[in-house]
Amino acid sequence: MFLVLKPYARLLQLIMNYFMTVKTTFKLLALIGCGLFIACKAKKRTPSATLLQGHIYYLSGNQMPGPGRTTGKSRGVKREILIYRPTTSKGTSGQMPLFSQINTKLVARTQSNASGYYQVKLPAGKYSVFIKEENGFFAAEADGEEHLNPVVIPAGHPLTKDFTITLHAAF
Repeated sequence: MFLVLKPYARLLQLIMNYFMTVKTTFKLLALIGCGLFIACKAKKRTPSATLLQGHIYYLSGNQMPGPGRTTGKSRGVKREILIYRPTTSKGTSGQMPLFSQINTKLVARTQSNASGYYQVKLPAGKYSVFIKEENGFFAAEADGEEHLNPVVIPAGHPLTKDFTITLHAAF
C-alpha cells in the first residue's frame, strides 16, 4: 500500500504546500485588511473648545448704603485665574471665600489683563473658577450642589462670566 501512495506523496505535498500558502496568504490579506480598516476608520472628533471670558473686579472698603453715601466702585485687576474640575468645599482646604489649597484636578489657567479682562478656551462642561490672591484662592459663590465659583460652558457658545473679589469689602 505504501508503494501505491508513494507516487501520490509528491502530489499530496504540493497540494498541502499550495493550501498552506493560500491559507497564509488569506491570513496576511486579513491582517492587511484589518490594518487598512483601522487606519481608514474616521477619527473621533475631539470636542471643540469654547470660549470662557469675562472680567475680574476688585472691590474694597465700606459698601454699606446710607443716606447721602455712595458705595465704592469696583475696578478691573490683573490676576491669575485657575479653572478646576467642579469643586466643592470638601475638595479644598480653608473656607469660603479664601481657600489655601484646591485638591481637584486643574484643567486650565489664564491671566487677566490690567483692566481685568480674561479669556480661556475650554471644552463644554462644568468647572470651578478660582482667582489667585496673595494668601490663597478666592471663590465666593456656590451653586445648589455646593460647587464653588461654578461655570457651565455650553458647547459651541461663548460664556461671559465676571467675578468680583470682595476680600477687603464690608457689606
